[in-house]
Amino acid sequence: MEPSFILMSSKCEKMSSFCPLRIVDHKVSITAKRLEDCKWFHGKLTRHAACLRLTRDGQFLVRLARAREDLQLKLVLSLKWNGRHCHFQIRERCGYFSIEDLRFDRVVNLVDYYLRSKVPITRRIPAIIVEPVSRDDVTESAYIVEHMINIFIACVIVSIIYFCSLGSENSKS
Repeated sequence: MEPSFILMSSKCEKMSSFCPLRIVDHKVSITAKRLEDCKWFHGKLTRHAACLRLTRDGQFLVRLARAREDLQLKLVLSLKWNGRHCHFQIRERCGYFSIEDLRFDRVVNLVDYYLRSKVPITRRIPAIIVEPVSRDDVTESAYIVEHMINIFIACVIVSIIYFCSLGSENSKS
C-alpha cells in the first residue's frame, strides 16, 4: 500500500521540473469537487470572508481563491493563530499536495495529518490547526450579519433616492 504522504527529496525536486504544474482552474475544480464532502471546505471564498469565519485560535478552513499574480484558482488553508489570520497555499505538483516539505496524495490526507498530529503547518509560522470551521456553522457567523447590514444600507440608499426623486417631481408640478 502506498503511503498517504512522502517527504520531498532532491530526486523529486529534480523530477518536478518535468512534471506539469496542475494548479489550473479546471484541475483545481476537479480537486474541489472531491472536497465538497468535507465540511471544512468552503469553495470559492475571499481572504476577507475567510477571516470573518475564523473567530478562535486554531480554527481553520480550506478555500478556493484567485491568485493576484496569475488569476488562477488556488487551494488555500486559512487559519487563525495567536490572534492573527494566516493563509497557506496548498501546492499541487506531480499528483501530490503540500504546504512545505511533506507531500500527500490527497488534500484530505494533508488536512487530516496536520489536524491529528498537531504539527505546525510551516517552520516559519508554527501555527497548528485544531478545529475545522464547518460550512454549516457559517449561517450563525458575523459573515451573514455583515451581508445583512450591506443589504440594509443599500435599501436605505434606494429609499432616499426614491423619495428625493418624488420631491423633485412635486416641485416641478
